[in-house]
Amino acid sequence: GEGGQGVQVMAKILANALVSQNYNVVLMPHYGVEMRTGISMAYLQAGEEKFSYPKFQKADILVVLAPRDLQLTKSYAKWGTKIINGMNLSKILKENELPTKSLNMLVLGIFCKEFKKKLPLDSGKVKEEIKKMLGKKKGIQENLDAFMKGINLEERYYGMSLNSHPRVDLKPEVKKSDKKDYYHW
Repeated sequence: GEGGQGVQVMAKILANALVSQNYNVVLMPHYGVEMRTGISMAYLQAGEEKFSYPKFQKADILVVLAPRDLQLTKSYAKWGTKIINGMNLSKILKENELPTKSLNMLVLGIFCKEFKKKLPLDSGKVKEEIKKMLGKKKGIQENLDAFMKGINLEERYYGMSLNSHPRVDLKPEVKKSDKKDYYHW
């Protein structure tokens, strides 16, 4: 994803929920220029076995939120990688009257559904972590609604090829708040 899309928040919530279920979890956030619309990544490994380092060559599940990072993220796909294409999901949020800032929670719900196909995951634990991390922020209910929408979303909305993505506009829409500027591509 791009800086500001909540990739790191999504990864931390998921990692904490998995640890609370006694999985071994290793999370490596990728920090850098993503603060203002650069690419943001998080490498997460979870399972019953121990891991020494979360960086890997190929992913079991790959989440892509922004067209600008396609070249890098495609290298992590292998035969059998479950790809969650989040680049076209803004319309789902709009149709459900949810804010575009809840995209990461919609995708987190999708991720949880797909993760359950590999290892048991209690969605209730993930919801608890969302409340812990985001509970004091405005819009918590919208984030929880987006998360639940993601869990129940049909695969045809997110299981499309990474070649299916919106046109990249190199001029971002800038939204300002009292704390910071949000760049939406």
